[in-house]
Amino acid sequence: LPFRFFIFEETSMADVLIMAAFLEAVPDDAYILFVGDPYQLQSVGAAHDLRDFLAAKVPSVVLDRPRRNSGAIAHFCFDVHCGRVPRPAPGTNWTHREIKDDKRTFDFIIDLHINYSKTYGIARANEDLQVISPTRKNLLGCNSINAALAPILNPPREAPEADEFRL
Repeated sequence: LPFRFFIFEETSMADVLIMAAFLEAVPDDAYILFVGDPYQLQSVGAAHDLRDFLAAKVPSVVLDRPRRNSGAIAHFCFDVHCGRVPRPAPGTNWTHREIKDDKRTFDFIIDLHINYSKTYGIARANEDLQVISPTRKNLLGCNSINAALAPILNPPREAPEADEFRL
């Protein structure tokens, strides 16, 4: 029989229906390599495919360091994942702040965006700054943060004068 090998990347993002269709389409004599991150956000549809495969003791290999993205942020995120406190080196684009109060954390995020956009401009702030929240609700949820950042990063523009539309 010819050797058949299939790679299914980003397994953790496939929902149950996609994974079932894929597995049904793969020939019985084929090997499948699943590549993904079991800690990645789950798919929009119902599924935890990669986590389920790992829980079922499907043979697996776990990477011990970031390999695809060698940037400082990737390594710092991996440190956090492993329970280590990241130690940013001078000149990297990462700053670690430990703030234990939600209101102070929220104020810090907003002040950072205000000061950065005043210093470097709104376009650069939109490119350089990113806030990630694991929740939608509460003060530090993405709904609250987005509502506070919207007028800073997307300020309303003045309406053009009527004669500006004339040819």
